[in-house]
Amino acid sequence: MNRLKLLLCMTTFALLGACSTPAKVNEVDAQTQRDVLGFQSNPGSARVYIFTGKLIGGLFNSNHTFPADIYVNTTQIGSINNENVMYFELKPGHYDFSWVARNNDLIVKQTVPLKSNFDLLAGQILVLRGDYDLGGTHFGLIGAMINHPSTVIVKAQQDDVLQKKVVTPQTCDPGLCVR
Repeated sequence: MNRLKLLLCMTTFALLGACSTPAKVNEVDAQTQRDVLGFQSNPGSARVYIFTGKLIGGLFNSNHTFPADIYVNTTQIGSINNENVMYFELKPGHYDFSWVARNNDLIVKQTVPLKSNFDLLAGQILVLRGDYDLGGTHFGLIGAMINHPSTVIVKAQQDDVLQKKVVTPQTCDPGLCVR
């Protein structure tokens, strides 16, 4: 029975990752990479780091590999791949963060992006991770329709991004992002 569960989970995971659309990202140069991962705060704004995270509901404790479109206050600011961490700065205030998998799979299209709310202060450094909850996808399309998969943004640790390649938002409005 355990082998059947393992086979079912592995098959579902393989199908979910098969239709991903990689993101074109804005990579930073080596000096900016070192500076950004130095986690120096800026007194006039909050620094935000966001990366792809955990696969929730699987048999194993693993990370998902979905490329992701990142949203701040329902505005898409850019996209990342699983090896990236997106860095940007926001004015102090209240923000909603969410993400959507860049994928054409029928099950993944059923995914519900959940908004995560954070109050950002001047000088704050916030590291966020985009997790993917499988919901009922263990039971195929019918399971996904009953218990939709979802995406959520949670707080993470600075150490989680040290091995990632830093990228910047592709389309962040100057009224939203400080830089």
